[in-house]
Amino acid sequence: MRTARTQSGMTAVGIMMVLLLVGLVTLVGLKLLPVYIEHFQIKSVLKSLKNDRELSKQPPQEVWHTMSKLMGVNDIKAITKENVDIQKSTTGIHVVVDYETRKGLMGNVDLVASFHEEVDIP
Repeated sequence: MRTARTQSGMTAVGIMMVLLLVGLVTLVGLKLLPVYIEHFQIKSVLKSLKNDRELSKQPPQEVWHTMSKLMGVNDIKAITKENVDIQKSTTGIHVVVDYETRKGLMGNVDLVASFHEEVDIP
């Protein structure tokens, strides 16, 4: 008399589904990694602006000029002047950076990352 054995493990279709899911997550991660690296570089530029005490005495155009030079050194291409708002106030200068970045995923599907950073230069 034969006894029934219980099956264990994954089928080929199950393995393919897991591999597809892992591949998709890896693809999204590889597409978004440069976007977040660039965002951290932008945060570094804003921190450099905040630490520059002489900059608060400058007009907003000079702040933008300094910021664009720092972004050029860091090879930041996601920010344009339209994404930056620089306001002079009684306490110093307030800089707002608001932008979004699109990366194509596959076909007509894009990944969109929106960022908003603010810094006060005393």
